[in-house]
Amino acid sequence: MISSNVQKLRGEGVWARLARVGPFLLVAVLVVYLAFRAGGFYRDGTATAVLILAVALLLRIGLARDPFRGYGRRLAAAAVPLALLAGWTLASAMWSDSPGRAVDEFDRTLLYLLALAFFGSFSWSSARARWLVRASALAITVVCIAAFVSRAAPDLIEVSAGHIPARLSFPLTYWNTLALMAAFGIVLSLSLGGDERESAPARVLSAAAMPVLGATLVLTFSRGGLAVAAAGLVLYVVFAHTRGLLTGLLAVAPLTAIAVVRAYDADLLATRDPTTPAAVAQGHALAVVVLFCSLGAAALRLALLLIDRRLGAVAMTPARRRSLLATALGIFVLGGLIAVVAVDLPGRLDQESAEFVRGGATEASSGRTRDRLASGSDNGRLDNWRVARDSFRRASVKGRGAATYETEWAQHRPINAHVVDAHSLYFETAAELGLAGLLLLGATVISITLGLAWAARGPNRAPWVALFVCALMWLIRAGFDWDWEMPAATVGFFAAGGLGLAARREAQSHRGPRSMARILLCLGVMALSLLPLGSWLSQRSLERANREFNRGRCPEAIASALNSTRYLNAYPEPFEILGYCDARLAEKDLSVRMMRAASERDPRNWRYHYGLAIVRGVARLDPRPEAERARHLNPRGGIAQALVRELSSVESRKDWEKIARKAPIPGR
Repeated sequence: MISSNVQKLRGEGVWARLARVGPFLLVAVLVVYLAFRAGGFYRDGTATAVLILAVALLLRIGLARDPFRGYGRRLAAAAVPLALLAGWTLASAMWSDSPGRAVDEFDRTLLYLLALAFFGSFSWSSARARWLVRASALAITVVCIAAFVSRAAPDLIEVSAGHIPARLSFPLTYWNTLALMAAFGIVLSLSLGGDERESAPARVLSAAAMPVLGATLVLTFSRGGLAVAAAGLVLYVVFAHTRGLLTGLLAVAPLTAIAVVRAYDADLLATRDPTTPAAVAQGHALAVVVLFCSLGAAALRLALLLIDRRLGAVAMTPARRRSLLATALGIFVLGGLIAVVAVDLPGRLDQESAEFVRGGATEASSGRTRDRLASGSDNGRLDNWRVARDSFRRASVKGRGAATYETEWAQHRPINAHVVDAHSLYFETAAELGLAGLLLLGATVISITLGLAWAARGPNRAPWVALFVCALMWLIRAGFDWDWEMPAATVGFFAAGGLGLAARREAQSHRGPRSMARILLCLGVMALSLLPLGSWLSQRSLERANREFNRGRCPEAIASALNSTRYLNAYPEPFEILGYCDARLAEKDLSVRMMRAASERDPRNWRYHYGLAIVRGVARLDPRPEAERARHLNPRGGIAQALVRELSSVESRKDWEKIARKAPIPGR
């Protein structure tokens, strides 16, 4: 069966097709790009995505006849608090004294706001929801194929040393976010494969993707990813219950299970060196199994399309439909009760919750990475949450400032571990942006979720249910991890929210906004893009400066660092490089001034006070107050403590210089 929207596309011209499908291809491009840019975690990836969406919105405002067809009260319920959250984030620089951190977080929030505004500008349509599901499933499948090949065939895709070898994290660099994306892909592919309104090619290709997605999910060894995937599958089956869902499950479930089991059994791929000859051979064997499972699932789904046609011809009265749903639900509940009793689920949950509260790392006593799936440990999250909670208590209304959790953790952490985020969007928002920021965030995500829930009704509910379930999965995971900081896994949430909250307007207005209104709106979007553009340009120069500094080429590093400050003067990193380079070049006074400028732009970050102590020592100025300040801000930091100890044992300026020149540089 070819869906009606595909038939429409075939009857349209090239430009009409591009206008209809282009926005959803944009989502696919953004997700893939961000995934291969460390998930969009770093400022250059986020800024680039902001600029891409800003250009898309500018084109829509300038060229579309009615560019705001979807705008209405429901969209405003999410867009207004999100816009206020972006403004509050940027304003927090006033009390955190860290403008660079506020700019980075503003860019990320602006990215989500632009995604919401762009996709909300289209009127509500199930056809658009279907295209978003297709595009998102395609992008996630591409990312997961690359991830799986990097582990099963490392001779084809070589992964840099920045990825932890024992757990699959390429290309996002974080295994838990890769697992979440694979879980999204499983739900979206199940929706495509089980939707009788979908085209045959889409249903067959989605079935082929499932074994790869399942194997990728397992190789991350992410407990949270597996849990939300299981919950998402159950929720989708309960809420969607489409006619083709049964045959869709029959086509993919057995072969996906085989791929998952074989991936789990590939023990050499879950070690610290998965590139040994034996591991590579095991990976190749696994790749062959997964390939045949994918081909088999596609062939089986193709064969079962005949049954779908027969099911589609059967008249279904409301009474019969309710009876079948009640029977299916009864079987599902009975099966669940049997499973609960068989595995002693209450007892296991009690044991796992007790282990979670006790805290600690998740590595099993056997030392095998895959055994962590049986662990209930919190893996340090409770410590992260306690630090965030205490930070919130110290500034409950406005918070400590955007992105300052890293410095709060360094100063108050109970264990010696480097952590940047609180591993919970809700705890971190409360700590950094206070009650005001938490309320704005809550209003945004609740509005989006309710909008998708409202859309997930009626005969065309399948794509909306898939988007709604993925939104629930994201909301749950956001409470336990830092997926907000990984736009590759989050931008889709706001794109779906824009579609779900868009107004229903079937007829296009003959009169769009006036030219002056379009010009003013375009100028507004361009003004909002200035900070992300500055971030992007500044980061490009900063990356060059870092490369040259690490090569010992200070004149070139100084030139690039100065360029970075010209584009955006808010970041401390260029001044840090300038300070160290000036010290190497015997520009003693200048080195102290530059490093002090770095510490002033991030005053609660220990590394810049540590750097100031070093350059003061090289200049034969007393480094001890700044070294002590660095130790106070990072009491468990080894190099800060070591510097304080060494300086406390000497008094002469020559000894200060000698110690400073030998001191290690953080992050180098």
